[in-house]
Amino acid sequence: MIEKHKIRPGMLLVRPSEPPKEQTTASGIVIPSTAAKEPSNGIVVLAGKELPSDAHGIQPGDLVYYGERSGQEITLYDVKYRLLQAKETISSIPSKSLKQIYN
Repeated sequence: MIEKHKIRPGMLLVRPSEPPKEQTTASGIVIPSTAAKEPSNGIVVLAGKELPSDAHGIQPGDLVYYGERSGQEITLYDVKYRLLQAKETISSIPSKSLKQIYN
């Protein structure tokens, strides 16, 4: 349903990775998921057209890494996304490479 939407050039709509579940340290201390740090990577759902000033080449399905405070968190259809500029990404892995790694 979200794939029918359009976004501005140079922008990315990213679905962040799931935060880690409850963890236990080696000494037995339980760290709840609410205290876990937000993930700083996710899969691109929508990508706006490339701007001439920055040719990012990021496509839907690519994995991107971004800074902790990058972009704006939004909720569409009860799902959390992060809307950020392509220039805010630190690194990206094309979806073709992801398929080779995980298959």
